[in-house]
Parts: sequence; C-alpha cells; structure tokens
Amino acid sequence: MPRRNKFLASLAIFITIINFWIVAPASAQLPFIQDLTVYSRLLRPGDNNTLHSACIRLDGRCLFKLSGTDSQALTDRIYEIQKRFDRVTSDYLNNQSDRGKVSIKTNGKLKDIYLAVGEENKRLFTVTNPDG
Repeated sequence: MPRRNKFLASLAIFITIINFWIVAPASAQLPFIQDLTVYSRLLRPGDNNTLHSACIRLDGRCLFKLSGTDSQALTDRIYEIQKRFDRVTSDYLNNQSDRGKVSIKTNGKLKDIYLAVGEENKRLFTVTNPDG
C-alpha cells in the first residue's frame, strides 16, 4: 500500500475514534432529538381520540413518558411536573449528602409518584389511565 493510502487510512481511523470519544458523552445532553415527532404532534390540531405522549426529562433523557388525549392539557401537565422535578433535582444537587428516594403511594385507583431528598417528600405526579 502506498504511503499516502496508509496515511489516509490512519487518519480515518483516528477521526473515527476521536468522534466516538467526543460525541458519545454529550449525546445525553441533546434536547428532545428523539421526541421531535411527539412534540410536533402536540402542536397540530388532531382527532379528539388521538393519544399524545411527552416526556419528563433529566439531562435530556426521558425518565417518565406521560400521555393524554388533550394536547394542551398534556403540555401544561408536563410543564408543571417538569418544574417540580427540577426543584427536587436542585435540592438534591445542593444537598448531595442526602440520598434521593422515589416512592409510590396509592391514591384510590391511581398511583402518586413522590421524590424525597432528605426530610422533604414531594409529590411529582399522579399516574393516570392514559399514562399506563
């Protein structure tokens, strides 16, 4: 193999290795790439029987996927839950000596998800029938 081809092959291997090393750790930070179709569906008017879904996220990763037939109500619900989740996350980051704890409590036929940091136990959201 000529010297130039060896150089190009070595350069291609080097770029590939560097690409995986740099891009892979940042992939969790890319916001909502995999759910663009979900969010674009929320913006379009649709059939009342259509079930829409969206995620509660941490560092760009979907932790909880919630659903509903009313896209505006789902958007408002996701926004409020994400605010609560961000507050609990902030509390945890400010007090890392306490471990975070997730608990589920029954509320009639529904389940409530609670997040606790230290002594504070905060309700994150209620799992509804469309969610499950």
